[in-house]
Amino acid sequence: MRRDFAPSVRSPILMLEPTSHAPPPAGFLLEFESGSPVIRYRPKGMGCAIAFFIVWILGWTGGCIALLASALARTASGPTVGFVMLFWATDVLVILIFLWLFRSQTVFRFSESELIWTKSLGKLKRRKCFPKSGILAVRQVKDGGDGEDSFPSWGLMLVGPDFKVLSRQDIGKSDWLGPLLAQWAGKPYEACRDRGGR
Repeated sequence: MRRDFAPSVRSPILMLEPTSHAPPPAGFLLEFESGSPVIRYRPKGMGCAIAFFIVWILGWTGGCIALLASALARTASGPTVGFVMLFWATDVLVILIFLWLFRSQTVFRFSESELIWTKSLGKLKRRKCFPKSGILAVRQVKDGGDGEDSFPSWGLMLVGPDFKVLSRQDIGKSDWLGPLLAQWAGKPYEACRDRGGR
């Protein structure tokens, strides 16, 4: 059963009041499965990072095609087909990373005693269970935009298991989800002090 976050969502496990919690950012959806709240998230936004990846992938793929054509022409100074396959493997790896970061789905299943976190892309799936008693805090972390990384982004770390449940997203996503996870766990939420861009 799908529910909007307005006017209120009440469950013995998770309480959301419109006066105390802002509506979810784009990409978040709350459902109930067997009476337990489930938050589904598909990345939205991060347009500059997506544009960069698409341009990079197209350029790299074009270079791979040119290398392959040169290898198949078998010029004396041209690359071997085996050498070209390394470039194609890199191309496929970057495409998979792009899809994992920007097109996967993250699911948070709440029960009274544990959080089940799942991130999936098609048949590729990663699943972790976090007992509520093992979570010491929920910490917002800046995970992009420093050094040579030109796209500022933030994530959420469960302190105790020291596991990132959300990563490489604009700050509004973790600003919304972090306090909600902390509320469920009954533990403190630690907002990142670094709120700006580069």
